[in-house]
Amino acid sequence: MEEKPICPFGEVLVKARKARGITQYRLAQMVDRDPRYINQLEHNKREPKVSTVIRLARALEMDAGELVNDLDKLMPEFPAEKMDVPLPKKRGRPKKKK
Repeated sequence: MEEKPICPFGEVLVKARKARGITQYRLAQMVDRDPRYINQLEHNKREPKVSTVIRLARALEMDAGELVNDLDKLMPEFPAEKMDVPLPKKRGRPKKKK
């Protein structure tokens, strides 16, 4: 059984791209990226940098916030217990005592 990705950016990208009638190859040209990279994004094998999300949004003639909002709607909720995990102790040199 295949697990759903934590960040389903690919689903949002495919929907936006197809709604505008743009191929993966053409989108890749528009954002100066390799078509294989666009394919990996769409199949959730890679996650884009913020700068790439902005480039993609501009190429798709939409606001980057729209892409992020659409993504936010698809993101799974995290249980509250996971949010209360204590931070790891700092490592490094101990402070000097005066």
